[in-house]
Amino acid sequence: MHKLIIFLGTGQGELNPKHKGSYKVADYYFEHAIDKVYTTPYVGEAIIKAKPNEFDEVYIIGTKDSMWETLYFSAIEENPTDEETDNIYEMIDAKNAGGLSEAHFNIIEGKLTVLYGLKVKTCQTPVGLNSEEHWEIFRLLTEIPSDGDNISLDITHSLRFQPFISQLAISYLQTLKGVNIKNVFYGALELRNTYFEGKTPIMNLNSLVSMLDWTNAAFALSRYGDTSVFNELLDNELQKEFLKRSKYFYTVLQLNMVASIKSNAERFLKSTEKIDVEKLNSKAFALIKDTITDLPKTILSKEKEWHVLFELAERHWKNSQYGLAILSAYESIIERLANIYKVDARNNIDIYKELGKIAKKKRGFGDIAVKMAKFRNAVAHAETEKATEPNHVLENFEHFFNELKSRIDSTELENLPKYYKVTQ
Repeated sequence: MHKLIIFLGTGQGELNPKHKGSYKVADYYFEHAIDKVYTTPYVGEAIIKAKPNEFDEVYIIGTKDSMWETLYFSAIEENPTDEETDNIYEMIDAKNAGGLSEAHFNIIEGKLTVLYGLKVKTCQTPVGLNSEEHWEIFRLLTEIPSDGDNISLDITHSLRFQPFISQLAISYLQTLKGVNIKNVFYGALELRNTYFEGKTPIMNLNSLVSMLDWTNAAFALSRYGDTSVFNELLDNELQKEFLKRSKYFYTVLQLNMVASIKSNAERFLKSTEKIDVEKLNSKAFALIKDTITDLPKTILSKEKEWHVLFELAERHWKNSQYGLAILSAYESIIERLANIYKVDARNNIDIYKELGKIAKKKRGFGDIAVKMAKFRNAVAHAETEKATEPNHVLENFEHFFNELKSRIDSTELENLPKYYKVTQ
């Protein structure tokens, strides 16, 4: 279902007393159909008339101070009947007394439904005078769409801060309800004389939604290794190569496949270099490129594999991926010793176990290795004893990790082969 959300304000009285309780009548048009002009004070009406078969429902959002009675009056196509005149005066009195009743809103909805030829609903929100009211506006906006709906917004007559709340609501709806934002309309009345020869263009600000999409894509990729958001933004062959390489790279990270981390990081970076930003509909990729390439560049800058694992442990912990952080931290200990002993611990479980035992014996290092091994076993083998309960891990891992950070590069570890042998 495609729903159009229109914001209704209080008129332009604060800007010009002549227009109190009303909007200026303007000649609205869409850029793709400049010869079709819609003369009306309401941009929403022009949008509906210009796109008669596009929307299934219309939601008009306003506060208790919005021009509900004026909107109702504008929907009366001929001289008002006595009943319609009574309705207008009753709405004015109710508004002055604190707000319209549900019965008044039903009357407005009925009149506009007939005028527009599609179902119209009204929604009264708080003015937005404090944080609690901002949250209530947010809640009401996010309750309008159902899962998978298409949404278009007309923000022309909204209060100045409402488009910002709308943008946040858009992010929520796209992320959690699978809502597709089709259009963000704005009637640029203030530009009509300077740039458009007296006519008022209805601008489509879809680029704002696109900016949000690219921001979410960069965040999901850099923090969680999730490439799915990019799938809808990139489509040509070079971009598909980027999607493939980024997915491989982050899969390797998640699986702690140390041997192929650097090679995949390099391929990922090369795929970003091949993307022709000029051919993208959005220049956003150029802006977020540094963000999404930071991790592979950092990994390639590390000389030793245990440094790579340590970097990953730090990043995983920062991103609340605690299990991966613990596994990477312990693997960095094993990899450090494997480098000292010049052995392959990744492909030999016996050597892996021996290095773990040796790490626990080294004075000034063994206590850390013991603790890290305990954390690691809790993750790998689902231990349930008190010493490895979640709260204990969260409260203690960071301390021991920082201790490990200060000691893992110690040259004293290089003396271990003098005292402890590894069976080849």
